[in-house]
Amino acid sequence: MPKGTRGGGTLGPRLAGALEPHFDPSLLEAEELVPEQPGFIVVVDGALYPTECTRLIKAMEEPGDGGLLGATHLKAPTAADLRPKKNEALLARDSCAVVDPELASRLWERLRHLLPEVPSAA
Repeated sequence: MPKGTRGGGTLGPRLAGALEPHFDPSLLEAEELVPEQPGFIVVVDGALYPTECTRLIKAMEEPGDGGLLGATHLKAPTAADLRPKKNEALLARDSCAVVDPELASRLWERLRHLLPEVPSAA
């Protein structure tokens, strides 16, 4: 089953619905973390309202059919995972990927004016 789905349904519309309909992107500013490489790594404080963060997290954590994390059952690393072999590493984290074109589009509209133009390869 594709990520972000359970029982044939998707969480997409629900996640995109977590965003406020009225947001003024002109109030956002990007902070360069590597000034000698503009646009390489930026931080945008306030890209989401606190209430939007709360709604997105809640939608992902609700158990059963209600939320993505409740449906995917993330597993903790095993004891063997915690003892990497020589020249190996362990990255232990809980993460989740969701394919939601509407959410992505709405976030892009908020942020695109802050990002540098990427030259065409053509």
